[in-house]
Amino acid sequence: MLRWLDERNAHSQGSRVGRDEFNESEDLAAFTAAESEAAAQWLYDRDLIDSISAAQESHILLWLTDEGVECVDSGLDAADFIARQTASVDQTTIVTGNVNNLAAAAGPGAIANLTVSTLDPDALEELARLLLQASPVLNLSKELELQIVNSLQVLTSEEEPGLVKKTIGQLYLLLQNSSSGALGGLIAAWMAARFGIS
Repeated sequence: MLRWLDERNAHSQGSRVGRDEFNESEDLAAFTAAESEAAAQWLYDRDLIDSISAAQESHILLWLTDEGVECVDSGLDAADFIARQTASVDQTTIVTGNVNNLAAAAGPGAIANLTVSTLDPDALEELARLLLQASPVLNLSKELELQIVNSLQVLTSEEEPGLVKKTIGQLYLLLQNSSSGALGGLIAAWMAARFGIS
């Protein structure tokens, strides 16, 4: 979407482009309206684009921010560009199970090292059920809800143990984030106990 905006010189509000015109992807398959809205939200949340929304629909008119132009000029895809930007932050926290350290590690630009030592199939199933029931009240953005749905697919499939452990770690840090509230913190504490997170 960033390259598409750049190709149309959408570098300011005055040169904004309608999201409904976006119908391309790298594999030449058309995006649905929901997919392009989700992509726009993801880019907007990371300050790569700015937009105008209407009451019934988000991000109907789009343009690149200075950061978005920098991303396009870098030649990196958006996820790699964001990773490079956040990797340059000096804060490194090694997570040892202390809730205060975990909250700090979940902050913007932070790096958290944690270990998931146990992969109990019953606990994975229980975590999937718990997240499905709790997600409507966790006060998460649409993007984070989508991340939980994708994580649930990994947890409930026969994926490689390393990927499952990585997913558990990502969910753990996500739920430690203050935006998920007390319930998110409780689920994360349960995860620490059940999966031996340290």
